[in-house]
Amino acid sequence: MALVKSVESMGDALLRSPDGLQHVPALTDVVTSGKSADASLLALASLLAFFRARIEGGELLDMENDAGDDGTEDAKEMDAYAKWLRTRLVAFRKATRDVLRGAAPASAQLQTASLEAALQLSAAEGEAAGTGLAAGTFRTALRAHIVDSPGGYDPAAVGVSAALRALADRHLSSAPDVRLCYCRAVARLAESLSESTDSAAASRVLRAAALVPGEVSDDMMSLEQMLAPPDADALVAKSDKKVRRKRKLAVPALDTIEQRKAFGDMWVMCLRHLPLDAAGFKFALGRITSKVIPHMNSPLALAGVLFECYDKAAGMDDADVVPLLALEGVYALVAKHRLHVPDFYDRLFTLLTPAAGACTHRARVFQLLDLFFRTGHMATYAAAAIAKRCASLALTSPSVVSTTCWLALAHNVLRRHPAAVQSLLDKPLSDADTERRERKRRKREIAEAEAEAEAEAASGASTATPKSSAHGTMRRFDGMASSLWELQALRTHHHPVVCQLARKLLEDEKLCARVGIKGGGSVDVDVYQLALVTYASLDADEVWRASRSKGASALSSLSESSRCDLPGWSM
Repeated sequence: MALVKSVESMGDALLRSPDGLQHVPALTDVVTSGKSADASLLALASLLAFFRARIEGGELLDMENDAGDDGTEDAKEMDAYAKWLRTRLVAFRKATRDVLRGAAPASAQLQTASLEAALQLSAAEGEAAGTGLAAGTFRTALRAHIVDSPGGYDPAAVGVSAALRALADRHLSSAPDVRLCYCRAVARLAESLSESTDSAAASRVLRAAALVPGEVSDDMMSLEQMLAPPDADALVAKSDKKVRRKRKLAVPALDTIEQRKAFGDMWVMCLRHLPLDAAGFKFALGRITSKVIPHMNSPLALAGVLFECYDKAAGMDDADVVPLLALEGVYALVAKHRLHVPDFYDRLFTLLTPAAGACTHRARVFQLLDLFFRTGHMATYAAAAIAKRCASLALTSPSVVSTTCWLALAHNVLRRHPAAVQSLLDKPLSDADTERRERKRRKREIAEAEAEAEAEAASGASTATPKSSAHGTMRRFDGMASSLWELQALRTHHHPVVCQLARKLLEDEKLCARVGIKGGGSVDVDVYQLALVTYASLDADEVWRASRSKGASALSSLSESSRCDLPGWSM
């Protein structure tokens, strides 16, 4: 309590009289002392008000320009005061950075106040210099808090500190200059971590980027329209957009295009440069389709970055859904922004593996696969190869649920592409023809692999790029020359659900209703709901169905025998 009163008196003296300048070093020490949270907050507020008044009054700029012009005593005193004031301002900034990076003991409230102080100092410096919010000062404070801080982040808050959360709630949705500077600062931080291996710092930068709202608020738009000067005459009013744009005030923070560009560049930098792990990629790519692409000026700039994420996730552990999430973003660009990706389905075909049906996010994986195969512009050979691959995976899958999911996915692909049905289902399923086709296909794959290896050896390339290895995969698979003999094999599956699904999936809707999904021969099967079914629930349904049928037959036989054994009694 005594320390709080002492700090309060020193702060009043600092703001009211020139004699209070002697208290600046003591107040700076109190900020980082950690003895009392209330005293640290009071000292921080007093120092912020003092330095902000000096900056807004132009004293620091005037001293830098005018000090030392002549050799008079007044000039020497002014020069000494300017040096002292700049030294104390640097010390105050260092104290706030120590609080933000966790080098000094501080509470969450003090960290929030320190980040707010850094923001206000940056705004005051930019306003005094006429350049807007000082990006360098603000970026330094953000780096100290996000990158250099080993602690101060609550895992329950999904990697976002209380200070960043408060900053986002107060300014990012209402202050256009703070939002623009924040996006640019986070982009620079992400670029600075390109050579780092600290996944924790990268995750914090990514969570900081996720705090920025995608849409520019209506208040920013109305402020832009209010500050834009009206056209001088009718000729200018009828001129093109470039001429009218030059006549407006050059305020980047009030420019919607600049805001959207900074927002898009921030996410491109985060995905390209941050050393993210599998969890970070899942978090980032899960937001791309719905919360990033609709708010970018040029969404096609994400195409190369998404393919880079696809390639990076290939060698990661526990990254089963990451390639699919990357392709989901590419699919959104293809469907809504006319992106041309010749090898999109080749890349997708390489993800049809047994691991996809046994991963943790199985329902999400099958939902995305069903979404990708929904288009009617897929080539017939691609649809045939995908349906054949899904049927093969259903036959070799050790899980009953995965088997039903692969079968349902094959059914949806065949229903949406009738030409593939004719090529796969209208062939005779003789063993001799099937065996002959399989031998030809294996010979062709071996010959192409040998030719590709010779070409790589001749060109001096040690390994093939992911694109070249995926290109032409479905053509080598040659689904058009094969048939769905797997359905015939699955009719004798050990599980009754799979057995009946293989028999009646293309023509009967009763089985789909029995296992709790919507679908059948005339409509698509909801693969997502089917993937949520567990083996225990399938067994429970089968036991209930069997017991119901057996119980009914037992009761009927008992009623017939009871009439003979117990005359005069009725059941």
